[in-house]
Amino acid sequence: METISLSTLAKPLISIGRALTPLVKQLRAERQAGTDSANLKTSLLDAPLEETLNRLEDVESHDSWWRELLQRVESAYVRPDYLAKPSIRDWLSEAAVRDNRKTLARLTLLPGSADQNAITARLAERYAHHTGEAAPLATGPIEAIVNILLAGTLARGTKSDLLVAGFVQESHEQVSARLDVIEGKIGALSPNEIVIQAHTEKCQTALNLILSRRSIPTVDAGSEIGALAGRLENEGDLRFCAKPAQIQIYLWAARLHAQTKDNIEVARAYRAKALSIDAVADTEILDAWLSAGSDDVDGALARLRDVNTPDLFMMLSLHHGRQRALEWFDANRPHDTNFLTAVGWKNSATLLAEAGRWEDAAARLGALPDEITADCPDIPYVEGVINAGLTLPASIRRYALTMQIIEQKVETLQDAEVAARHRRALRCFELAKQLLGGLGEKIRAAGDRAG
Repeated sequence: METISLSTLAKPLISIGRALTPLVKQLRAERQAGTDSANLKTSLLDAPLEETLNRLEDVESHDSWWRELLQRVESAYVRPDYLAKPSIRDWLSEAAVRDNRKTLARLTLLPGSADQNAITARLAERYAHHTGEAAPLATGPIEAIVNILLAGTLARGTKSDLLVAGFVQESHEQVSARLDVIEGKIGALSPNEIVIQAHTEKCQTALNLILSRRSIPTVDAGSEIGALAGRLENEGDLRFCAKPAQIQIYLWAARLHAQTKDNIEVARAYRAKALSIDAVADTEILDAWLSAGSDDVDGALARLRDVNTPDLFMMLSLHHGRQRALEWFDANRPHDTNFLTAVGWKNSATLLAEAGRWEDAAARLGALPDEITADCPDIPYVEGVINAGLTLPASIRRYALTMQIIEQKVETLQDAEVAARHRRALRCFELAKQLLGGLGEKIRAAGDRAG
């Protein structure tokens, strides 16, 4: 008969021991947490709390006799003696109490929106019901149970798991702090104020985008602002926009449509909508455009002179021709950058270049401050074209304005001033690419080096 050595008998036990090592680690942590709950440090993620609850409550297993026996042994190891009382076991086995304990453990690991005080109060109330003791006496058992759950969870994690979990928890706490600030600001507003503010901000952003792009040839500002005004009507998605912003949108819609004779009636309708909100809204400039569209150009110009508005230059150009507009421009010798609007400066520079006054056009645009350029992001594009044109012989510069392709070979000018013009053009085109690209005008931005 073969002799069975002690090492032979030990082999299966060794493998079993290795398999049980993680479990023993978890049980030891749970036991320690139950006996010394005040010293437990937690900072991590959610985990399998059910397994620890099963050991804690000594519930019956639905598996084999071996699993049931193992579970009872584990439970006796984990649970502190003061939690072994029948009344406390009844409290622990209650379904609602079980759910509240898991929620409280999760909130300790990763704070959320649930009210921990309310959960603790519910647990204490049920503790008093089962034990007959005062509810405040539940504090110790509740803390011990939560720490047992957490210890069992944390013991299962590797160092890398705990590190990642720590980062998640820290990030959550920082985000929660920021959200608390935002929630506080929002909480100061009534539901109606929140909706009004949100709609108003959307309207103002949309209007600003339209106005900053209105001078770009590829943009149909009239159609865009018409669509925006439509969103204020009836069941429109921006119908709760504040009244002052609505008035501003209607007046600009009227003003942009009034510059085309065929749209005069549409402009009048928008004017009426603005006045229906505020009967004393300022319509002086709009009324001048409506007069011009109704063939009373001289009366319209007189109105604009009275209110001293930069729109006068644009109206002269549209209704009396470019030459008349330039004569007025020269007669006033503008040096103040507020003499014209941003769009007016862009248009005046274009007229100067078309009249062969390229250096004057470049000088006017080059002297504009950044805030003017911000109001009309197409200005850097036009300034780039004008400076690029100044690197070409005077006889073909006109092609630069229309961005026409010149098939024959062209000799560009060569001197220090031309080199400076070339550098300035490149800087302007780069700025135009940034500004126009940021407004979604990718086609215009992509064509900035076409010349």
